[in-house]
Amino acid sequence: MSTHADNAVAIRNLSVRYGRRLVLDSVSLDIGTGVTALVGPNGSGKSTLLRVLATLVRIDSGSIRMHGHDVAGIRGGERARELIGYLPQDPTDLAHLTVREACYYSMWLHGIRRRRRVEQCTYSLEELGLVDVQGHLISSLSGGTRRRAYLATVLACRPSVILLDEPTAGLDTAFRHQVIAAIKNAARESSVVFSTHLAEDIDGCTQRVVALRGGNVSFDGNPDQLVALATDSAIDNGPLDRAVRMLGKP
Repeated sequence: MSTHADNAVAIRNLSVRYGRRLVLDSVSLDIGTGVTALVGPNGSGKSTLLRVLATLVRIDSGSIRMHGHDVAGIRGGERARELIGYLPQDPTDLAHLTVREACYYSMWLHGIRRRRRVEQCTYSLEELGLVDVQGHLISSLSGGTRRRAYLATVLACRPSVILLDEPTAGLDTAFRHQVIAAIKNAARESSVVFSTHLAEDIDGCTQRVVALRGGNVSFDGNPDQLVALATDSAIDNGPLDRAVRMLGKP
């Protein structure tokens, strides 16, 4: 299912193996501007799909086109990487830099001109509540603050395709809401795909949820359709949480 006509990413019959294990099995999706949430149990293929989209994992069969570029090709992969902002679960590559330095460095890698770096970096730092720690080394920050700092380095670049692997992991409620608000803001002009285990991240953030199970797409629809799968709403976090957990049963 796609709720957008301007598909930025077209995935066709995508399969990926780790050794003999089939991690993604003939996945086909169209992804347009807006937020797509990935859910599913551990080992379902969420992180692998994000890494494939980030051009970090080789495709065994099928294809991915990103804004018309074949990511499996040398030239197409290079062009795709210019469009991508990727946040893995446990980033460490910029830990030796201050928060602001990391933002500037990321923007430099994306070819953003110097006169735009200050404005875009400052906006992201303010949006994510990081102004007070902008001069601190990322390695010195607490886990949740470090997570927001790395997200700022991605969002400051304003990439066309934003790939986030559990961006709210380890955050308290207030900071989680701040991150979700920043993701929604970025999705006005970009295609955002993020994985999560938290129903709160989905409710009110996205109009599309894709569930993976055993490397296959087991659900592709909106949150209301996800809620409709719930048979019992009498749990603490409501029917959306139950529906997500039901899709994620091992």
